[in-house]
Amino acid sequence: MRRQLMYKYEHNICPKPRDILEKNNIKSADCTPTFNGEDRFKVENIQGTKNVVDLRLRTCSCRRWDLTGIPCKHAVSAIYWKREAPEDYVAECYSKKIYMAIYNNFIFPINNIDM
Repeated sequence: MRRQLMYKYEHNICPKPRDILEKNNIKSADCTPTFNGEDRFKVENIQGTKNVVDLRLRTCSCRRWDLTGIPCKHAVSAIYWKREAPEDYVAECYSKKIYMAIYNNFIFPINNIDM
């Protein structure tokens, strides 16, 4: 059943991680990235907190991206500064391709010893 639903799904990222990424996309509006060279950014938000984002290593000092594999609001603002798509920075384990590979094999039921 899951495989059939995902087969019809048109995006490359699974639905729940995509929803989280969309929320972070909206939240990134209050962040201002400052390019620091290579793929590093200092990102400051409206509250005045500052975070360091490294796009090459896919890390942020807030640790949300590190823990979930989904770019946080700070990372999304830095990604948009580079004019790239945040979907390209989501961990591969959330991709439709990996999901389909996981649910590709069927587990067939077996008879009980008593039968």
